[in-house]
Amino acid sequence: MQTRTLALLAAFLSAATDASAARYRFRHFGPDDGLNTAVSRIVQDRAGFLWVGTGDGLFRYDGARFQRFGVEEGLPSASVRCLEEGPDGTLWVVTGRGLARFRKNSFQVVDTGAAGQDLRAIGIGADGTIYLGFDRGLLGGRRPPGGEPEFVTVANAPRDQVNGILAEPNGDVWFNCGLQLCLLGQGRVRVFDQTDGLPPERWGI
Repeated sequence: MQTRTLALLAAFLSAATDASAARYRFRHFGPDDGLNTAVSRIVQDRAGFLWVGTGDGLFRYDGARFQRFGVEEGLPSASVRCLEEGPDGTLWVVTGRGLARFRKNSFQVVDTGAAGQDLRAIGIGADGTIYLGFDRGLLGGRRPPGGEPEFVTVANAPRDQVNGILAEPNGDVWFNCGLQLCLLGQGRVRVFDQTDGLPPERWGI
């Protein structure tokens, strides 16, 4: 989950495989391609587009060029913290000023309630539940048919900063909770700490 500090994107792996090992060819993307700031996240969607989150907007690569999305295209902020594609193909983006989703080639701001601008992480379950990490815990939200997602604080989750979330296919959700690691499963939260052999760190997932 660490932010990449290089203003580049290591990109496409060309598959030249021999009997001993796979060989890869890397291409460098930087200022000449419009990427002139640190890359925070990379996601490839089901259509094959590569989405690149940076401190100066979100970029979509179609194999030939990068298209930038910023405040003008509906993002709450140009500073992208994380992004993830949901099981229905919707792209969700956490910025320095809130959450947005991609629809019809532009972004729509999504109300997350009291968490507001404190969002740090996102994870999406196989059932479509959206989990958001913020400065005081973990939010969970499901979207009713034809409606907007409603986010509530996950019961019994520690009220510590969450900046990493991993939603597993079986429904379990791992997230850091302060200097501990937490597991949400079957409606219950288990906390792993030094008594479980886990050193106190700011865990990323």
